Amino acid sequence: MSWAPTEPPLTRGQQLWRIVVTALIGLLLIGTVLVGMPDAPEQPSRAGALLALDLFAAGPISLVLLWFHRRWPLPIAYATLALSTVSAIAGVASMVCLVSVSTRRRTAEIVPLAVGSIVAGYVYEFVVMPTPDSGPWWVPMIFGVVLTGALVAWGLYLGTRRQLAETERQRIADLEREHALRIAGARTDERARIAREMHDIVGHRISLIAMHAGALTYRDDLTSKQIREEAEVIQESAVTALAELRQVLGVLREQGAVTEQDASPLTVEPPQPTIDDLGDLVEQARRSGQLVQLTLDLGDERPSREVGRHVYRTVQECLTNARKHAPGAAVAIRVTGRPGDELVTQVSNGAGEAVPATVPASPLTPVTPAGSGLGLVGIAERAAIAGGRLEHGSTRSGGFQVRLTLPWAA
Repeated sequence: MSWAPTEPPLTRGQQLWRIVVTALIGLLLIGTVLVGMPDAPEQPSRAGALLALDLFAAGPISLVLLWFHRRWPLPIAYATLALSTVSAIAGVASMVCLVSVSTRRRTAEIVPLAVGSIVAGYVYEFVVMPTPDSGPWWVPMIFGVVLTGALVAWGLYLGTRRQLAETERQRIADLEREHALRIAGARTDERARIAREMHDIVGHRISLIAMHAGALTYRDDLTSKQIREEAEVIQESAVTALAELRQVLGVLREQGAVTEQDASPLTVEPPQPTIDDLGDLVEQARRSGQLVQLTLDLGDERPSREVGRHVYRTVQECLTNARKHAPGAAVAIRVTGRPGDELVTQVSNGAGEAVPATVPASPLTPVTPAGSGLGLVGIAERAAIAGGRLEHGSTRSGGFQVRLTLPWAA
């Protein structure tokens, strides 16, 4: 019994109620003692003096002390215990303080105070206010032990109940904090996922638009047919980027507004690209002027759509980076693996062509937007989510290589 629950503060009404009840019970005990006093001439004067001491000194002082027993429980308990040897009102106040101290469930505090309460009751009964009806000395002693034990037991019960209530409040608070942390973590993960998708989707298209628009800006020797072809590529890339952006924004709105109960086929997320869509991605890159070679060595099996999407986005980001940082360089894509083993995606590109700043050597090598440095970070996050790993670095020929390894469940 070492745990000390926090005693809840009492309102003014609760304090007054305790003090009034204590005073009434104390007055009732005084009346009971006076009724049992003998009619000897010397006893009324002694009883009157004790009555005056109880009503005008010890009693009021104990009631005032009782007002502060929640603030200083142990000192107030001993003070009322001392006054209870000469005051019935203080005796009742001492009982209230004993219950309050017992709720703290500290053995070192309860035992001395309980023994003192038994001794104080015995002193008041046989020394201060002896009556012919007191009986043998062991009768009030047993009564005091039983009463004190009951008060201590009541205090321990209240303390246990407060402990359970405090534990329940703490548990609820912990659950609320854990729930808030889960929500915050889910929001962070969702933001990261959205950022990856938007970076992979929009960044790829915008880089194409910037490259071809730059060709029209720098080249003044293009024929009308070449200008029209460049403009068509820009238009196609812009329309595709806008459509893909609308898909992402539409999914965001549906996830925020549609619940599981009212979900319908109209709110299903559009299908995401997989390994089977790599051919279209490579063909788009070739139409934009990139030299791309794709090799798929997967047999007749295909990994899950989630893994396939990670591979697609990785290749898409590598093509975008090669277009930005190594213009004119050939890109080799190789995807190999078997079920039950690993799925390896390797994208390599050579060194970019050195292009004069004034006259570009090719309509596909103008100024391109600077990289944000988040592409490889997004690929690394995808690899971590899928339980794989990412390796990347420069090659001896001055190019760059990215190797994504993902588990392929049987």
